[in-house]
Amino acid sequence: MLLTIANDPAARRAWNGVFRPEIYEGRDAPELTFADTVHAQHLMLANLRNIENVYLQSLEGVIGSDALSTYAFPPTDVTRSYAFGELWQTVKAFLDPRFVQAFEAANRAP
Repeated sequence: MLLTIANDPAARRAWNGVFRPEIYEGRDAPELTFADTVHAQHLMLANLRNIENVYLQSLEGVIGSDALSTYAFPPTDVTRSYAFGELWQTVKAFLDPRFVQAFEAANRAP
Protein backbone atom coordinates (compact mmCIF):
# COMPACT_ATOMS: atom_id res chain seq x y z
CA MET A 1 0.00 0.00 0.00
CA LEU A 2 2.77 2.44 0.85
CA LEU A 3 4.41 1.62 -2.48
CA THR A 4 1.16 2.63 -4.18
CA ILE A 5 1.24 5.99 -2.41
CA ALA A 6 4.90 6.49 -3.24
CA ASN A 7 4.51 5.62 -6.92
CA ASP A 8 1.13 7.15 -7.71
CA PRO A 9 1.03 10.96 -7.67
CA ALA A 10 -2.77 11.02 -7.34
CA ALA A 11 -2.67 8.61 -4.38
CA ARG A 12 0.15 10.58 -2.76
CA ARG A 13 -1.70 13.89 -3.18
CA ALA A 14 -4.91 12.42 -1.76
CA TRP A 15 -3.13 10.70 1.18
CA ASN A 16 -1.10 13.76 2.12
CA GLY A 17 -4.00 16.13 1.62
CA VAL A 18 -6.32 14.13 3.87
CA PHE A 19 -4.04 12.57 6.48
CA ARG A 20 -0.99 14.86 6.48
CA PRO A 21 -2.18 18.40 5.73
CA GLU A 22 0.49 19.85 8.04
CA ILE A 23 3.15 19.17 5.41
CA TYR A 24 1.66 22.03 3.38
CA GLU A 25 2.15 24.57 6.16
CA GLY A 26 3.25 27.82 4.56
CA ARG A 27 2.40 26.50 1.09
CA ASP A 28 -0.80 26.03 -0.83
CA ALA A 29 -2.40 22.70 -0.04
CA PRO A 30 -3.93 20.86 -3.00
CA GLU A 31 -7.62 21.23 -3.63
CA LEU A 32 -9.14 17.88 -2.75
CA THR A 33 -12.19 16.48 -4.47
CA PHE A 34 -14.64 14.06 -2.92
CA ALA A 35 -12.98 11.34 -5.01
CA ASP A 36 -9.58 12.27 -3.52
CA THR A 37 -10.96 11.93 -0.02
CA VAL A 38 -12.55 8.55 -0.76
CA HIS A 39 -9.31 7.40 -2.41
CA ALA A 40 -7.31 8.33 0.71
CA GLN A 41 -9.85 6.68 3.00
CA HIS A 42 -9.69 3.42 1.02
CA LEU A 43 -5.89 3.50 1.16
CA MET A 44 -6.11 3.94 4.93
CA LEU A 45 -8.61 1.10 5.25
CA ALA A 46 -6.21 -1.15 3.31
CA ASN A 47 -3.43 -0.05 5.66
CA LEU A 48 -5.58 -0.78 8.72
CA ARG A 49 -6.46 -4.24 7.40
CA ASN A 50 -2.75 -4.91 6.94
CA ILE A 51 -1.95 -3.80 10.49
CA GLU A 52 -4.88 -5.83 11.81
CA ASN A 53 -3.58 -8.90 9.98
CA VAL A 54 -0.11 -8.49 11.49
CA TYR A 55 -1.62 -7.97 14.95
CA LEU A 56 -3.80 -11.08 14.73
CA GLN A 57 -0.89 -13.15 13.43
CA SER A 58 1.17 -11.98 16.40
CA LEU A 59 -1.61 -13.08 18.77
CA GLU A 60 -1.59 -16.52 17.19
CA GLY A 61 2.21 -16.75 17.46
CA VAL A 62 2.72 -16.86 13.70
CA ILE A 63 5.02 -13.84 13.90
CA GLY A 64 6.67 -12.01 16.76
CA SER A 65 4.88 -9.08 18.35
CA ASP A 66 7.92 -6.91 17.59
CA ALA A 67 6.73 -6.90 13.96
CA LEU A 68 4.00 -4.46 15.00
CA SER A 69 6.53 -1.66 15.50
CA THR A 70 7.10 -1.60 11.74
CA TYR A 71 3.38 -1.13 11.05
CA ALA A 72 2.55 2.20 12.71
CA PHE A 73 1.77 0.49 15.97
CA PRO A 74 2.20 2.58 18.23
CA PRO A 75 0.84 5.90 16.96
CA THR A 76 2.03 8.20 14.23
CA ASP A 77 1.06 11.72 13.23
CA VAL A 78 -1.27 10.16 10.68
CA THR A 79 -3.16 8.02 13.21
CA ARG A 80 -3.51 11.06 15.45
CA SER A 81 -4.89 13.24 12.68
CA TYR A 82 -8.45 14.53 12.73
CA ALA A 83 -9.20 12.82 9.40
CA PHE A 84 -8.03 9.46 10.75
CA GLY A 85 -10.14 9.89 13.88
CA GLU A 86 -13.22 10.52 11.77
CA LEU A 87 -12.55 7.49 9.57
CA TRP A 88 -11.72 5.29 12.58
CA GLN A 89 -15.15 5.90 14.11
CA THR A 90 -16.71 4.42 10.98
CA VAL A 91 -14.40 1.51 10.17
CA LYS A 92 -13.60 0.13 13.61
CA ALA A 93 -16.94 -1.69 13.69
CA PHE A 94 -15.70 -3.83 10.79
CA LEU A 95 -12.37 -4.76 12.42
CA ASP A 96 -11.57 -7.52 14.91
CA PRO A 97 -12.51 -6.27 18.41
CA ARG A 98 -9.17 -7.42 19.84
CA PHE A 99 -7.35 -5.33 17.27
CA VAL A 100 -9.61 -2.33 17.89
CA GLN A 101 -8.97 -2.48 21.63
CA ALA A 102 -5.19 -2.80 21.21
CA PHE A 103 -5.01 -0.13 18.51
CA GLU A 104 -7.03 2.34 20.55
CA ALA A 105 -4.91 1.67 23.66
CA ALA A 106 -1.71 2.20 21.66
CA ASN A 107 -3.00 5.39 20.07
CA ARG A 108 -4.18 7.21 23.18
CA ALA A 109 -2.53 10.56 23.59
CA PRO A 110 0.21 10.53 26.25
